[in-house]
Amino acid sequence: MSDLLVARGVRVAIVLPVTLLLLVGVLQLGPASLLGVFAVTGLLIIGDFRGPPLPRAVTFLLVGAVGAVMLVLGALAGQTEVTAVVGSAVAGFLVLLTGVYRGQFGRAGIPLLLPFLSEAANPAAMQTLSVSLLAWAVGSTVSTAGALLILPHYDKDTRHPRFAAACDAYADTIPELWPVVTPGAEAAYSRFAQAMIRLDRHWQGDRSRPGHIVARERGFISILDYLHQLQSLCTTRIQTGSELPASDARLPRSMVDTARSVAASLASGRPEVHMTGLVEVRGRQWEHINHEFSDAVSGRDTSGAQSVAARNFLLRVASMLTVGLGVQTEAALGGNPRSELLKVGAVSLPEWRSTPVRMLAQQLNPSSPWFRTAARGAVALAVAIALARLPFITHGFWIVMGAIGALRFDAMGTGRTVRAAMIGQTVGFIVSFVLAFTLHPYPLAITLLIPVAAFAAGVAPPSRLWMPQAAFTILVVLCLSLLTPQERGVPLARFEDMLLGLAVSLFVSLLLWPRGIQQHVARVIEQAALATADLVRTTNRRLLGVGSGVIDFESAADHTRMRLREASEVCDLAALENPPEAPPTMSWTRLVMASRHLFFGCAILGNAPAVTAPPAVSNPLDEAIDLATDRFLAAQTGVLAALESRPGVDPVYTSTSSSLQEGPRPNVQQLAHEGGAEAVTLAPHDKTGVALVQTCEWDAVWIEHIEITAGRLEGRRSRILDSPVET
Repeated sequence: MSDLLVARGVRVAIVLPVTLLLLVGVLQLGPASLLGVFAVTGLLIIGDFRGPPLPRAVTFLLVGAVGAVMLVLGALAGQTEVTAVVGSAVAGFLVLLTGVYRGQFGRAGIPLLLPFLSEAANPAAMQTLSVSLLAWAVGSTVSTAGALLILPHYDKDTRHPRFAAACDAYADTIPELWPVVTPGAEAAYSRFAQAMIRLDRHWQGDRSRPGHIVARERGFISILDYLHQLQSLCTTRIQTGSELPASDARLPRSMVDTARSVAASLASGRPEVHMTGLVEVRGRQWEHINHEFSDAVSGRDTSGAQSVAARNFLLRVASMLTVGLGVQTEAALGGNPRSELLKVGAVSLPEWRSTPVRMLAQQLNPSSPWFRTAARGAVALAVAIALARLPFITHGFWIVMGAIGALRFDAMGTGRTVRAAMIGQTVGFIVSFVLAFTLHPYPLAITLLIPVAAFAAGVAPPSRLWMPQAAFTILVVLCLSLLTPQERGVPLARFEDMLLGLAVSLFVSLLLWPRGIQQHVARVIEQAALATADLVRTTNRRLLGVGSGVIDFESAADHTRMRLREASEVCDLAALENPPEAPPTMSWTRLVMASRHLFFGCAILGNAPAVTAPPAVSNPLDEAIDLATDRFLAAQTGVLAALESRPGVDPVYTSTSSSLQEGPRPNVQQLAHEGGAEAVTLAPHDKTGVALVQTCEWDAVWIEHIEITAGRLEGRRSRILDSPVET
């Protein structure tokens, strides 16, 4: 049993009796005091908001205040059966849809639905609205005070050793790759890859992986993504590295210094990142590169121009990502991120921060898993409220509790949840029925048992659903027995109504999504890859002045960004289903990360100044990009097909780079070099000609990198097919 669960149990065991004492003993609110019980359980058990003291206090107060508003809206909706059903469906849909935010906001969903549904299920809610509001206010206020004062479990340890270890391993790898690729590069990359494997396993194990609503949480997501980008660049450098030194050996040293400061900051939890020196060196190196390209154009030196690009392109991109790594580390650790540094250099480092409104709007699509989940929840709650309002139902709210407590992302998950909930309900029913029936004449004994039941409900591990279900049943029935001593049948009525709610949840889940989300993952990943491939081609046309230019690029980039976000969400939700057989999370993640990596490169190149390339230059580059993207799509399809043919196989990321693929295909490399060579031959002797050569040579190296990215996916497909299948 974890210390956090014990702290939560102690907190609930103290706060709940105090709340009941105030509501029943002092204010004498009677049965309406149950709203205070819901406030305590919703805020301290279901929500259980964590984090530093001040943000945590704000979250508790805000959820308590919004819960009061939801209570009023529920009472208004509950005046008629039609408004109660429709209002519950709308409220359920909106609240469940905002679960896309994850983090603190996502955890507030069920606590906010509780007061709304409790009133919507009660036809006489408007008559007791003032009393209900008072009970909710007292419960939420005492819960907030208890959460902050009684064994506060905010994150005192702000260190992040796995992130720090990965950044240190990256820093160790840099001098082995630049200025030249050394014999120790493979071993250094292996250590970096192993650190990333450990970080991936830890991060994927966090089922509350936060969304993009809180700056600090978003910072850690970005750190992880930047490290994956850098890992891919390091592999490409090993496989295509030139023996010629980079234009400025100071740039790799500055990257090491920044990466070390990032690792130290993550290890200590204090934002002390050094980036200014790296930014200055990047600027000076760009001037040097411009002179080298100018000399190549003046002398029609094709090999010289290609050498400048081969030696510096990956280094330039890696240095950009290292700056981004530092900026996001400052954000993740609560410092003041120096975002202006992202705009320094020849090409700005793109940074997208979707607004909360846009994030929600992107989910208003029937293909979105969050939309499907919210729609299913809305139907379940509407049906549950309709049943709860039937005249012969005496404790209708428990039908709603059963529906909302058992609903999950897929029918299989809901079925397992229903089984666990029914076991918990059965255990809770037997225990609570015996206690309520036996101790009915002794209210003092019931009063003394409530703190014990509250502690049990607080320490019950969420991973074993039947335990919190049983503990919550016992706790609420004891509270009801104390508040309504005249009703001996409360345990039996609650059990019957809860079973009806569970049946509603299972039926609606089967109706709306019979086979869950697992079957949709491959399709969504493939759609993201197709959008990425289209963006790669569009970026190349935009870069070389072919086609309609910026308008096509912006549209394609926005479409791809949404597809990638959808793919990430589907992979996360598929893991949340917790199916009997573990899904291939590692392979799914690698496929999505490969698409995101190409998207990131397109965003950089798409923001660079466009040139007008003659057909002799653009045609071979276009042909090379088509071949590279076709290989990328074929590799994505191959991995998905291999996963389907060998279920249960999900190899980790290889820690060696040379075994993945030899490098770009000769025909693609030849076309890319041909386009660059023609650019040098045809470029005018002025700034326009230098820009043309720079763009085409950078493009040629980028095409090679796409080829190697596809090769890595082909390597994963081979490893899947070569892995034994457990029988």
